[in-house]
Amino acid sequence: MKYMKNILLLADTCHHTMAVKDHIKAMMACSSLNWFIENPLTCKILHKLNLNKFDAIGIHYSIKIYNNYYLSNAIKEKIFSFKGIKFVFLQDEYANVNKTISDLIAMDIDILFSLFGEKYIDHVYCNEKLKKIKKVTVLTGYVSESMKKIKIKPLEDRPLDIFYRSRIYPFSLGCLAQERILISEGVQNRAAQYNLKCDISLKENKRIYGQAWIDNLQSSRAVLGTESGASILDETGEITKKLKKLFSQCPMMDFSFAYKALLSQYEGNIYYAMISPRLFEAAATHTAMILFPGEYNGILKENIHYIALRKDFSNFSEVVKKLKDNSFLKQLIHRAYQDLILSGDYADKKLSALIERELFKVANKFEKNYIPISINVIRDHLSTMKSKNTMINFIYIIMEECKFVLVNFYIFLFDSQYTGKQKLFSIYNGINRYLFYLYNRWVKRREIFFS
Repeated sequence: MKYMKNILLLADTCHHTMAVKDHIKAMMACSSLNWFIENPLTCKILHKLNLNKFDAIGIHYSIKIYNNYYLSNAIKEKIFSFKGIKFVFLQDEYANVNKTISDLIAMDIDILFSLFGEKYIDHVYCNEKLKKIKKVTVLTGYVSESMKKIKIKPLEDRPLDIFYRSRIYPFSLGCLAQERILISEGVQNRAAQYNLKCDISLKENKRIYGQAWIDNLQSSRAVLGTESGASILDETGEITKKLKKLFSQCPMMDFSFAYKALLSQYEGNIYYAMISPRLFEAAATHTAMILFPGEYNGILKENIHYIALRKDFSNFSEVVKKLKDNSFLKQLIHRAYQDLILSGDYADKKLSALIERELFKVANKFEKNYIPISINVIRDHLSTMKSKNTMINFIYIIMEECKFVLVNFYIFLFDSQYTGKQKLFSIYNGINRYLFYLYNRWVKRREIFFS
């Protein structure tokens, strides 16, 4: 294929987190390609597109390929028939593994951009039908130019000592996912003893996004953190089924009980741990990082870029001493800023350059020569297709949202993992979270993505 210029990217451009938006922008940071972004969550008629006008089709990790709510069977079939290059970005690869593999095969994907390292990527995606797929390891996030322009607030003007937000993750993800709870509760339980001012929460309604996240980092001397990912891979869903059965027998069990009774035999069956995009944001705002020790993709070094907090909290007093030492803290955050942000080693341009290299490598294997199609022709095609199918799209959206609500309500209602009161609380939180997503998707959808 001697010509490749026009790329269709399917992505959730209405997503509420900066990390997702920044990642989508990073893909196109220094691009010589023409990118056309469409959101399958708000445009349910993409299967009516003439995909042959594009030279490649990509699917961003914000679109979960294993879930028809994000990507319909109709568009998957259309992608399968597409003769150009097809690539997919995946994150949270511990979920729905077999279904994801089935969809990669069903769409005949050419390139997979994964968070798994070389040691495990072929182990997880070992299906015979995936042999032809080029597998490329990437980071969860990259450094945007805007991160270099954040106005830094002096340490002396920051009212909080420690800030942290996360959420509670399923037991089935293993010990690594539970470290978020461990570090949160461990620091909270010791904060008063050391007169630390903290803002720490795992509650869903306390989550913070967008500029508010940056503002909170700027108000804190340090932020907590752990490696992202999971230490158990449930490929078939069998572990989750066994866990639900255990919950039905012991509704009030904690992770320690579940680990001893079931999960210990699966712990460590995969290494899926990586640096979080949140830690790049911490470095960009000159906020010190207090982290559990880990590899962090080889990017963060203990006591060079972050203060290491042992998982048994035995060195907590030493951590507090470093946290209150302005001279030490300034040197720490300066090194993190230099090495992570200013060095350019993790700049968003690195990702876009990697994508283009991999696309052109695969393109050279294609025998078909594509006829160049101008940007205006494609834009007109997209505009005409949408205007002709406005009402159909609206009906599809209503049907899909109703189906989504009913299916998830049913799952919650009959989930043996929760008791009656927990079930009501989970449904309440689920409704609030869903409404928040809808608000961002529909009320704020008119905001310009690249603003």
